[in-house]
Amino acid sequence: NDLAAVITYDHANHCYDGTLRAGRIDLKYQDYRDVAAQAEAEFTLGHNSLQVQSLDLRSEASSLQVRGKVTNFDHPKIEYSYESSLDAGQAGAIARAYPLRGGTAAVSGSGTYSENGYASRGKVAIRGLEYLADGLALRNATLDSDFDLENNRLLLKRIAARMLGGEVTGDAEVTNLLTSSSYGIDENPPAPAGKRPRQSPRQSAGNVEVRAPQGPMIGSPDPQHGTAHLRVSRVSLSELARMFSTRSLPLDSLHAAGGVSGTVDLAWKRSLAEAEANLALQSAPPAQAADAELPLSGNIAGR
Repeated sequence: NDLAAVITYDHANHCYDGTLRAGRIDLKYQDYRDVAAQAEAEFTLGHNSLQVQSLDLRSEASSLQVRGKVTNFDHPKIEYSYESSLDAGQAGAIARAYPLRGGTAAVSGSGTYSENGYASRGKVAIRGLEYLADGLALRNATLDSDFDLENNRLLLKRIAARMLGGEVTGDAEVTNLLTSSSYGIDENPPAPAGKRPRQSPRQSAGNVEVRAPQGPMIGSPDPQHGTAHLRVSRVSLSELARMFSTRSLPLDSLHAAGGVSGTVDLAWKRSLAEAEANLALQSAPPAQAADAELPLSGNIAGR
């Protein structure tokens, strides 16, 4: 029961000033793993508004700082700004994205949220990313990008990444970023006949439990669509061969060596793993190749 609050009334401004500290809260969203966190907040509560001077959430190596205000409680509108630092390994465990092993992501920006929709704009900086899956191994990758998220549509602009031994720049767009079908969840399930809808619990023994409020639908029933237009420079040919290698076409067995530059256009439906790639690349051999390597030069085009 590590919960403390202090509230005082400001007679001059007809509002309440308060501080709140929760030593442990359990954050829940859909079927992700619970997130145990600590929270501290300073706020001012008026007749029809809430001003949050600071909200600090911390969970293991991740943190989030938010400032904002809520107006018109009958039809709430939220305006906010934020800074966050996310531990990628922790995020992978929460989302059950187990190939995501390590790294940090710093995300900052501002946004709005209301019953009519939501939007957020800002910057993301990823450092030391480690992602290990069949056909793809990213180690110590970095990425910087501007982002624009509005009603489940994400734009990544001015992407600048270092990965696979080279550099990647470009832009990307994803519609239906989050899909309810991908989780097997009905966002608004009907109540059984003759029964009232089940209410979410507000508090569990010893902990404060927080659930996402009702508002605009976050996940879409339609499949995800995405496109990306990328330019690569000096990317490792051996790493690319490993990514595109299959049982019927074991490109990784060539032990190819070289630096690849050119353009990659991606388009996908449902998930990035099902993307079609349009390639226009050139490979240059290394200045000195190992005995077991096959230096290659030439053009790579196709989809």
